[in-house]
Amino acid sequence: MLDEVYRQTKDKMNKTVEAIHRELGAVRTGKASAHLLDTVRVEAYGTTMPLNQVATVATPEPRLLVVQAFDKQRALLIDDSGSMSLAGRQEAAHDAARQIVSWLESNRDEVTLLGFDKHLRTVQPFTTQPSTVLAALDELKPYGLTSLYDAIAEAARPLASRSRPRRAVVVITDGVDTASVMTPPEVSRIASEIDVPVYVVAIRVGVDRIGGMADVVSASTADPSQASLDDLARWTGGATFTAGTAAETSQVAQRI
Repeated sequence: MLDEVYRQTKDKMNKTVEAIHRELGAVRTGKASAHLLDTVRVEAYGTTMPLNQVATVATPEPRLLVVQAFDKQRALLIDDSGSMSLAGRQEAAHDAARQIVSWLESNRDEVTLLGFDKHLRTVQPFTTQPSTVLAALDELKPYGLTSLYDAIAEAARPLASRSRPRRAVVVITDGVDTASVMTPPEVSRIASEIDVPVYVVAIRVGVDRIGGMADVVSASTADPSQASLDDLARWTGGATFTAGTAAETSQVAQRI
């Protein structure tokens, strides 16, 4: 009984000491403190997060705080299987890619361009020059079957060894998978284990806009035949967007 009282009291006192440290850390004593922003939360990745999880806070001068967002790192994965040649899908996909890349900062953010049909291939290795990715888009020619889920898993793995915290796989596709070995739950577990969110841009043009995404199911109890691309993105901490009009594409690029 006394041991339990001691343990509970110790826990409460430790929490009190930690709270005091946080409060004192934010006290200004003639010099700006990075801890002043510890309680600030911002919108990022579709949710509200502490500022210090998406940016560094520095005090280069006594009366100056500098907030610098972490550098972005994007694996841009574009579907160039045969189905993308239909109904203007390829043109819409390339437009989405251009808009997304335009938000990257030259000489700072990193991006790689990957294409896939039944197999994944690197069109442009990681670079800090977004313009080289834009120039390489013309190398993507629609052909063959689609191993969408397998390609996402392959694209996510190399990011595990790269240190930038704002890394993500961005998939631009019509959502049709005809040849994957892996299932959405298997791919989402791989991406989640290496902490890489997957953002899906579903190209919807012409008659494609009549349909929608499949119903969402639980990650732990999902039947592989029921899980959708939308589920995969959500399970990794990412999101699914629809793009087909100029307004949609612009909004998607800003959010990613």
